[in-house]
Amino acid sequence: ITLTTTGTSGAATLSSGLLNIPQYASSGSGTSFLTGSYALSTVGASTTTYSTLTGGSMNPTENYRLTLIPQTCTISRMYFSTLTTQSATGSLVVTLRKNNADTALTLTVAAGSVAGTFSDTTNSVSFTAGQNASVKLQNNATATSCQTNCISFLVTI
Repeated sequence: ITLTTTGTSGAATLSSGLLNIPQYASSGSGTSFLTGSYALSTVGASTTTYSTLTGGSMNPTENYRLTLIPQTCTISRMYFSTLTTQSATGSLVVTLRKNNADTALTLTVAAGSVAGTFSDTTNSVSFTAGQNASVKLQNNATATSCQTNCISFLVTI
């Protein structure tokens, strides 16, 4: 697969179900989005776990789920969907992390929230090439979280 825009082309890659399409613009800028699936994953009661920006499996050790940022960019407009109701005993908080620290880009699936789509369309986070990003999922409920479905972000270069 080759993507050609503004006279420049690059190879797209497909690996483990993830399609990576490079973006080109004459001024070195543009907007893309990242999306990923959690394949019906849940977060244990009173547990925090981590994933990459493109979802996939979760791990309690953040360093096993880091995404290395290859270019200066801003990440914003986080959307997250669930397939079942969150426990009434507590919320599920989803937070974009930068270099192993929480950022302002966060959303909350409130206790008792039915399946749906949740978002933070207000906050954004700037990254430079070589920094790490991850997603923290913190289940504040005393029961297993709702089933997670997918996540997406807007990436502006």
